[in-house]
Amino acid sequence: PMAAALGAVYGNSKDGLRVLAGIDAETESKAKQFLENHPPKITLESPSPDRLYIRAVCKNGNREASAVIAGRHDRFVSEQADGRELAVPGRQADRAEDIPLSLAGIYDFICKVPWESLGFLEQGLKINRDMAKEGLTGHYGLAVGVGLSDTESQGDRQQELWKNAVAYAAAACDARMDGCPLPVMSLAGSGNMGLTAGLSVDIMARNRGESDETRLRAVALSQLVSIH
Repeated sequence: PMAAALGAVYGNSKDGLRVLAGIDAETESKAKQFLENHPPKITLESPSPDRLYIRAVCKNGNREASAVIAGRHDRFVSEQADGRELAVPGRQADRAEDIPLSLAGIYDFICKVPWESLGFLEQGLKINRDMAKEGLTGHYGLAVGVGLSDTESQGDRQQELWKNAVAYAAAACDARMDGCPLPVMSLAGSGNMGLTAGLSVDIMARNRGESDETRLRAVALSQLVSIH
């Protein structure tokens, strides 16, 4: 409900997946007031027409507008006003052709792709590390990341490396799920899955002193396997 309210009082569709970036305390207050006056109705579409499917409907008197996202978080397949389909420039109406994936093919790609072309992953990893560091302050959700970070490793270096990597991923998820306003970037999949598949590998590689090339290839491998 809060996400819907924030979108109503603040969101700008031109910002794409960063539609809620820049929210401040005043915006949150307006959204809470909006929820009190206009509580949204949320239902589960069953069976769902797609693996990812969201239909939003807004009504005002006898007027109605709706939008449908399917397949991807930014893929609008329908926008209507009073039952009339709108012709929206740039709408991604057709599903992109599925690319066949196999574990062998993924591994072959990761080994052969010029590692410099994986540099775009750094932006998302930096954003997600910042979220993890915020989560490790211990003020979010169940504080699973903090709990893992405080666990004794009994001098075992491998266990310490594993614990630190998992703690970072858990802390980022703690903060995200508890409403931390910092942005996150899901490099593959959705939400916490993307955080876990990227952050844990990134932190493990950093703690082991691996090169940037090895680290980014490992992160890319983890992300592609997650998609597969």
